[in-house]
Amino acid sequence: MPVAIDGQGLRAQPHMAPPQPRVLALGDSMTFGEGVPADATWSAVLERTLGVRVDNAGVPGYSSAQMVGRLRRYLPLLQPRVVVMLLSPTWDLGRCASPFVYKGGYIVGQGYVDRLILLDGNLYLRETKLPVLGTATAYAERYSNLARVALPSLADAARKAIHHSTRPEVTTAADLEPTARNLQEAQRLASRSGAAFLAVMIDDRGPVFLHDRGLLQARLQQLGVPWVAADDLIPRARWPRLRYPLDTHWNAAGHQAMGQALAPRIRPLLGGAPPHR
Repeated sequence: MPVAIDGQGLRAQPHMAPPQPRVLALGDSMTFGEGVPADATWSAVLERTLGVRVDNAGVPGYSSAQMVGRLRRYLPLLQPRVVVMLLSPTWDLGRCASPFVYKGGYIVGQGYVDRLILLDGNLYLRETKLPVLGTATAYAERYSNLARVALPSLADAARKAIHHSTRPEVTTAADLEPTARNLQEAQRLASRSGAAFLAVMIDDRGPVFLHDRGLLQARLQQLGVPWVAADDLIPRARWPRLRYPLDTHWNAAGHQAMGQALAPRIRPLLGGAPPHR
């Protein structure tokens, strides 16, 4: 789907509301609106629902640390009344440890960017770090459907056998501390600029997401950072119909539901009232 970025680095979308007051929406692809038109993103829906301008500053693949960097840039430029930062605790945990980078027009994990080869416009992974064999596996995946299916599975099985652990890794509160501190810093920056702040956590996609979200929410409560969870706004049973089945990004109905559900939480903040909990 074609997308456009305006001169300020925001996703270009039609704005019907006046420039002020305004809401700044920060996040990753869930805010940017991957797979939906600009006027169908949750930020665009929120603007129409509130009658207040909402700027979409989402960047696919961004971590909370990178979102804070965006916030530093846009606070003096846009002077928002409210800042909303939307993320997944589970995804952000990995991105803070190993941020995504761009290669050949693709968003890829920093941890394996050096093992990727661009062939005919697509990226293929060297399935082993051995210099000759690794490159050969990438070319095999490019020209063979069988290799494309079999090699990643075989490589993954080998890695699991080598690094086998009898105890599964479980996220701890310490693992999510970078995310919590980034959100605290975002709130501090917003407050110093005269803006209210609200952290929003996306819907859970299984028990790991629920576990990580619980840890982050508890820490944000300790730090005094306002938050709301998408699963508290929209019944969990509805979410499967609001996401694309393959990559689980929100579809147009998901963005519509999220924008409308957030509006009652954002409206009091526009007048300086504390967030409703």
